[in-house]
Amino acid sequence: MNLRFLTTVVAFSKHQTLNAAAQTLGLSHSAVSLQIKALEEEL
Repeated sequence: MNLRFLTTVVAFSKHQTLNAAAQTLGLSHSAVSLQIKALEEEL
């Protein structure tokens, strides 16, 4: 499990939108979406 993916999920839950989470993490919207999808598939 990738710790960065968990950090992304925490940011998403904190900010409630992919765009806000992405901006906080310095990532693109699609990068956040892909990380969450990868974590969902792993779990």
